[in-house]
Amino acid sequence: MVFRGGIGSDAEAEALLTDYRQRQFTFFCQSLGSNEADPLVRLALQSWISFFQEVCLQWLEHQDIPREQILVLLEQSLRAILSCTEQRIPPTAGTSG
Repeated sequence: MVFRGGIGSDAEAEALLTDYRQRQFTFFCQSLGSNEADPLVRLALQSWISFFQEVCLQWLEHQDIPREQILVLLEQSLRAILSCTEQRIPPTAGTSG
């Protein structure tokens, strides 16, 4: 699998994935106006990115759940995770604070 490493994993592929995850994390932080240094926000967003990747891999492998349900799962899980960090993320124009 693309996102999974292990014994004999390709160092170049791992570097690309690490870069991808960091870019996604930075994108989310910038979109949310969040402080990347906040450990709770960092943990929450990095964990969700890993969750997102695993859900995508599982769906591609099995495709036994409609795509629309997968999108709802991903959106609702991100909202739930962000709600746990909302005191640490400043409100934006589209959110209440």
